[in-house]
Amino acid sequence: MALPDWICKFLFVGGKGGVGKTTVAAALAMMLAKAGRQVLIVSTDPAHSLGDIFETAIGAGRLTLLPGLDGIEIDSDAEADHYIEQVKRNAAKSLAGPLMGEVTRQIELARHAPGATEAALVERTARILTEDAVDYDHVVFDTAPTGHAMRLITLPELLGRWTETLLGHHEKMQDMERVYDFLGGKHSTGHRDKAANKPNAPEKTQQRQITADILRARRDLYRAAAKIITDPARAAFVAVATPEKLPVLEVERILAFLKEQRMKPGLLVMNKILPDHLSDRFLIERKSMEAGYIERLKRASACAQCFIPLQEKEAIGIQRISDIIPYLQS
Repeated sequence: MALPDWICKFLFVGGKGGVGKTTVAAALAMMLAKAGRQVLIVSTDPAHSLGDIFETAIGAGRLTLLPGLDGIEIDSDAEADHYIEQVKRNAAKSLAGPLMGEVTRQIELARHAPGATEAALVERTARILTEDAVDYDHVVFDTAPTGHAMRLITLPELLGRWTETLLGHHEKMQDMERVYDFLGGKHSTGHRDKAANKPNAPEKTQQRQITADILRARRDLYRAAAKIITDPARAAFVAVATPEKLPVLEVERILAFLKEQRMKPGLLVMNKILPDHLSDRFLIERKSMEAGYIERLKRASACAQCFIPLQEKEAIGIQRISDIIPYLQS
């Protein structure tokens, strides 16, 4: 099976809620698997419907859905809990015992802070991009509605820069501590007491090195993920819309956002289009309205476009999803 030219290793499928993102993502993943590729489909939408479409329970671990096609539904809350536990373990390696109790309390409070689940989701996504993806020819991301998808795309670069700043502050602190230790430390007597400080020096050095290693590893992870997302040879965005005003406006915002982020728009999908031959006056009016929005979408981007008619039955189950594939190939 010949694949369209816009296909990349990493495909992000997004759009306004209810336009059929998950259906398109599932059909796209099945198309690639039928072409003999090894494919992973990942749902990052907290309101998962990927398992419903495939009529099977998909969890946070890889599940084989079809030959050549595995699926994952990322559990944001579970990822956040795992993320916090990881932070605790890292803190325990680099902090002295008396500080650990208060630090642990603050970390646990951070679990419920705004953005905690998002940060955990981004880290899991970054690891899929940089680690899990080595086992697959393609990874298809079924994203949440547009605002969430945009944050998912921009956060790796943002977190990478933030971590780089933390690393810079940490290195400055190391330099200051080295000067302080060299001078022997300041005591109430006004005298230097090198002997009192000396036993703690190796432990301090080890703690500083552990912290620096953790920060570098995170920086490198987010940098690598951001580099993949903005590489047009490796990643593309599939924008899905129905021929109505709000979804069309959403797609226009998506296309502007992709241009700003230097990300490749791979395919524009116009979904749930009414058939041409209609006799009912109400449907004829709807069809006329659709025609204007379809023309607007056609002019919105120079990327590949496909048109999927409204199906007689819901695209639930492997056979119904397969019915969508020919439209993606056209």
